[in-house]
Amino acid sequence: MAINPETAFPGKITASSAEYPFGKARNITIPGDGTGTPWDQLILNDIFGLQQALLSSAAIVPTGAPDEVGASQYLGALLKVFVSAVDNIAGMKALSKSSFTPSSNQQIAVAGYTTVNDGGGGAFDVDLASTAPTNIYDTFAFDEGGDGRFFRIKRGIPSILQAGAQQGAVAINPAVDAIAASIIKGKIDLTAGGFSFDPGLVVGASITLIGRGFSDVAGGGATILTKLSGGNGILLSGDTSGIEDFEINGNSQSGDGFVITGSRVRTIKILTHTNGQDGWRIGITDDGAGTINANLFYMEQIVSLSNTRHGGFIHHTNTTTSGTFPQGVPNINDGVLMKHDARLNGGDGLRIGNAIDNTFYSHGAQNNTGRGFVLEADARGHSFYNPYNEVNSSGTDTVQFELKAGAKNNYVDRERFGTVTKLFINVEKEKNRVVQQIGDSAWRFNDVVSVTNTVDTDDVKYIGEKSGVSGAVLFELIGRTEDTSGGGLTVAIKRNGDTLKDIFTFNDTGQLVPAETSTASTQDKNRSLIQHRSYTVATVPTASLNQGVWILVTDEVGGAVMAFSDGGNWRRCTDRAVVA
Repeated sequence: MAINPETAFPGKITASSAEYPFGKARNITIPGDGTGTPWDQLILNDIFGLQQALLSSAAIVPTGAPDEVGASQYLGALLKVFVSAVDNIAGMKALSKSSFTPSSNQQIAVAGYTTVNDGGGGAFDVDLASTAPTNIYDTFAFDEGGDGRFFRIKRGIPSILQAGAQQGAVAINPAVDAIAASIIKGKIDLTAGGFSFDPGLVVGASITLIGRGFSDVAGGGATILTKLSGGNGILLSGDTSGIEDFEINGNSQSGDGFVITGSRVRTIKILTHTNGQDGWRIGITDDGAGTINANLFYMEQIVSLSNTRHGGFIHHTNTTTSGTFPQGVPNINDGVLMKHDARLNGGDGLRIGNAIDNTFYSHGAQNNTGRGFVLEADARGHSFYNPYNEVNSSGTDTVQFELKAGAKNNYVDRERFGTVTKLFINVEKEKNRVVQQIGDSAWRFNDVVSVTNTVDTDDVKYIGEKSGVSGAVLFELIGRTEDTSGGGLTVAIKRNGDTLKDIFTFNDTGQLVPAETSTASTQDKNRSLIQHRSYTVATVPTASLNQGVWILVTDEVGGAVMAFSDGGNWRRCTDRAVVA
């Protein structure tokens, strides 16, 4: 409580001002005119109340002697209740308990963790009775030992600087661990600058490390974490953990940049480069019991640059059955990866092993020593939208996107490329679907071993090699882009060593017409439109399942004859008699 002089003594107080917002005392103008500020009990009690509040808060009993310089109980009370600021944490811990009182709400201001203004200081509450466990972030003991603790007053997102982290060669792992243990869940500010870390930096459940900016070139980030020794770098093992907006410098040390083994992990705006293995990895080679759960990951704007092996690798071996979780079945599914930029890696841009049902948007793979994208035999159910490949090379075949034998039910939509020789390899029939788009044209491929692209003026050509066929039948699709010259789709076939022969063409209106101006032989032209399947009377397919279909019956009475299904029987086209 406090009096307001201007309202307590109206007309006898100088009006309020910036210096005296509640008015100030004034003298009389003429003796006896009553305009001066009175020496009233209200004023005296206000002063007495302040003085006694200070003494009471500091547990000081008045001596009865007036205050004086060198012997001021009021000053002593102020020093006990409001201790002067100290330079650093060490200075705070060195304070004597006798400087404080058992009363509550005692605070001390610390200018820095190690040095003034290093970002690690703050305000601290003092509790002389506390025996709480200490740490390097928010709970400190007096150097003299025993009871009594300093507790950091927390405001905003905690910073690693507040746990003693410094730029340079000292690892930040202890700072991250201490803050994570204190806040249990939330964000940790890595602040701007260059910091070091030991491999195995754990990001636990519901903890997110946030930097101040990343870049797509090494050394360009506002926050840079440099790995000090070999081993996997940042371990995102906690569910709903995350990292965001900083650069990981693998420093040419062995291991991966970061590894995800928890579920619902978020990684956003991360550059990971110069790692001795992969830029990043989801899953582990084997967890011994199938206990990891790396499902529902979310990754966005990830740059993987100049790593010794792959830009990114998704794989969970799971060699052991655990409870109802079957051996060999990966626990990596339903994740999303958006805008992955993989460049100059020693292996593939992105490689997927034992994982299922994940979705990938707008991935770029350029100048990697291996392929741009590789899906291994156990990669199943993945969807790729708008992937981009340019100048990736693997040996002499220069294939950009490989789906190995055994990769199943994968979907690739509108693969784009720069200067390449081959786009796809090992796309198995009825197990994977590839939709290729160049310009305004889009084609689907199934049962394709390799696809080569060339662009001739306004034509787009695709050459494929049919898998599993002796003699390797090749086909070429020539599709004109939308322009004033018209066009259509011409299908041509050749066998190895033969010249390319046009077989038929879909014209601009979608009609199927013979390739009369083609290089095909007369025999090929005569059979170019439609060649129906041949059966014997004994082997004709079920008529009810093939209504409207035409076939050639080779051993009918009188010789081979065309037949059609009316939904109940196969009938000869010549006289509608049932085939027999």
